[in-house]
Amino acid sequence: MTGAGRKLRRVTTVVVLAGLVAAGCSKKDDATSSDATAAPASSAATADSAAPGDTTAASTPATDTAGTDSVPATEPPATEPTVPPTYGGTLVVSGESEVANPWTPATMQCDAYCHQRARTFFDPIAAVGTDKLVHGVLADEITHNDDFTQWTIHVRPGITFHDGTTLDAAAMVHNLQLAGQGLLISNALKDVAHLPDGSLKIEQVDDMTFTVYTGKNGNPQIILNSKMVTVPASTVSSVNGKFTSTLSKKEAAAR
Repeated sequence: MTGAGRKLRRVTTVVVLAGLVAAGCSKKDDATSSDATAAPASSAATADSAAPGDTTAASTPATDTAGTDSVPATEPPATEPTVPPTYGGTLVVSGESEVANPWTPATMQCDAYCHQRARTFFDPIAAVGTDKLVHGVLADEITHNDDFTQWTIHVRPGITFHDGTTLDAAAMVHNLQLAGQGLLISNALKDVAHLPDGSLKIEQVDDMTFTVYTGKNGNPQIILNSKMVTVPASTVSSVNGKFTSTLSKKEAAAR
């Protein structure tokens, strides 16, 4: 074998080894690793076919194709067929606690979650809307006198109980009296006037109208020295939207 032939063999061997090293450095899960090991063979064939003494092939590096992955064509995800909604069924909701003595307003011991549930079958006289204003529900009109000690409520006509009984002022007053004397609600109605027997001071005006009195026995309450004080209605006046009493602080504090 001539010196040129041995030199050509050495060059070919170097090119093949370089290709094997490149293939060994590729990822194991690379789908084109087999192509990477095939590339040096093409380089070797080129080197073998080169003219004797031509070393051009030795200066041409092997091309590593191990890092080039072909991107498979993706199909659009299958869309689920439209299913019409099914009406009815049962929805289970977890609450804070069970209600004691349900569901009579005068006796039930009700937390916030209880009241939320009660609103599904009890209707209030009025409710605060998203506009932060009070809107009538069972009432279609709510008015007050000048010193806010009397609130006259007119029942919305056309409302009936589940048994067909017409909702009127007598039914509203009866329910307010029961609820207002309940274990929990009674403690929250300090600003509603009470009679000596403990009942709320509510008077029925006609079949669809009644009046609720605020304050102790119908007398208003004002804040004096960070304390709620009941004063006679005759001593109260409104000045620029603020209520004041003709009583001195000492007289008011003594009440």
